Parts: sequence; structure tokens; C-alpha cells
Amino acid sequence: MSQPSDLSGLQVDMRKLLTASVLHLDQAQKDIERVRSRLASLPWDILDERGQGSLHDARNFLSQCEGKLDYAKKRIELQNSRAAKT
Repeated sequence: MSQPSDLSGLQVDMRKLLTASVLHLDQAQKDIERVRSRLASLPWDILDERGQGSLHDARNFLSQCEGKLDYAKKRIELQNSRAAKT
């Protein structure tokens, strides 16, 4: 098994990059949660020409973004675990 000191400079930088990416994604998720919470506290919605709620659509879009961020984090964590094994 290789030790962290055995990793090449490129591998160490890659692991740092992956770790930093997860931290950024965590912060983005917190920001999305905060925005979604603020939107949910509004007692009204803005209707478009078709009578559809724009803020409702925005909350749905934020939920989709959260799902994509979760997926990205899982992919990064997988890559990080693979990098740790090399």
C-alpha cells in the first residue's frame, strides 16, 4: 500500500483539488438551501402569462440543482477514493 508521502506531486495536487471541490459544492448546497428557505417564506408567488408560479418554478429548479450537486459530490468522492488507492 502506498503512503501519502509516496504520492507524486501531481497526485497530491489532484487530491487537494478534489477535496477543495467538495468543500465548494458543500457551500453551494448551503447557499441553495438558504435561498430555497427564503423563497418558501414568501406568502405569495409571481404568476407568468400562463398563470404559473415563477417562485414555485424557482424552488423546483433549486431542488434539481441540489440533486445535481449531490451527484457531483459523489462522483468527486469516488475519484478521490480512487486517487487515494494509487
